Amino acid sequence: MLHNPRWSHLAPLKGLKPLYRELREPHHRIRKAGLERLKSGEIAKNPQRMGPLTFEARLMGLERVLQLQAECNAAARALGRPEIDMLDREEERRIRELIKAGTWPDGWDGMSRAPIPSCPLSTRTAQSSRCSSESDAMKERPILFSGAMVRAILDGRKTQTRRIVKLQPELRDGDDCVVQYGGRSLSGPRDYLIGEILPRFGCPYGQPGDRLWVRETWAQPAALDPGPTVYLADYPACVPAGFENIPPAKAITWKSSIHMPRALCRLMLEITGVRVERLNDCSEADAVAEGLHILPASGRYVVNPGEQYFGAADHDPRVVYADLWDRINGAGAWEANPWVWVVEFRRVQCVS
Repeated sequence: MLHNPRWSHLAPLKGLKPLYRELREPHHRIRKAGLERLKSGEIAKNPQRMGPLTFEARLMGLERVLQLQAECNAAARALGRPEIDMLDREEERRIRELIKAGTWPDGWDGMSRAPIPSCPLSTRTAQSSRCSSESDAMKERPILFSGAMVRAILDGRKTQTRRIVKLQPELRDGDDCVVQYGGRSLSGPRDYLIGEILPRFGCPYGQPGDRLWVRETWAQPAALDPGPTVYLADYPACVPAGFENIPPAKAITWKSSIHMPRALCRLMLEITGVRVERLNDCSEADAVAEGLHILPASGRYVVNPGEQYFGAADHDPRVVYADLWDRINGAGAWEANPWVWVVEFRRVQCVS
């Protein structure tokens, strides 16, 4: 039919079948934790049955359908043919409302995570149950901090970190924008994509409940036989009791934080919140939570005690944090005002 010039404008609809196949992939679906059982108590023949689409997949499917519809209608107008209406504005509005409201089908609450790992169907007992529990377990990821920020975490002053979003959201006319993550590109309302979808699905540092193990500058100096692990951030206070002839920090060959193995980590952080915002939207309270010191005598803020003698103190914590950001990311980085991940955390016990 598409070879007939009267219907050639419908050619974009051929994209619906690949979309259907893509949405059937396990990483777009959720499933309930554990094995699915029948009313009789027996294990279902297909314990790995896929559940409903994730909100991310629903939004992606909606955008793709609307894109195909727009392509068909653009070609139809050029040929003077009637336009098609797979989804009208009211239907689109209602679908977006249901996604934003977090609506799941009856019997589902969205607690299962995607992507879904595949377990052999022949192992329907302990192995299948173990696979399911691992999919729901918290994740650990490494994160680098400078010495000043490590000290702030040790002191309990730092409970937030900001990191630049690698693929910056692209703002469009009105309230629309385009966000990219995981090889996908989504367009839609700015508040929804940046405020809800991007933090929920795109953050490379994890989600609330996940953990970050801190990488910092470290060493295992031979002079301290049998060679405990020490850390530059608070050396020599970190040296275990009982050691003598402690060498000065300058005499130690320190190793870069990027090379710290997980087994030598001493700081573990649990994520308590994730959001995306413009860097300059950082409030005074947020700037303080980034690990600043407050000077008792004057009420001014500094990154490190002593910097007030070099003009690096200010009563506005945002000014001090902006200076710190430029020191880390280069002159003018604060003024550039990029979109950033705001990761809030609390320190928890570290188990190597």
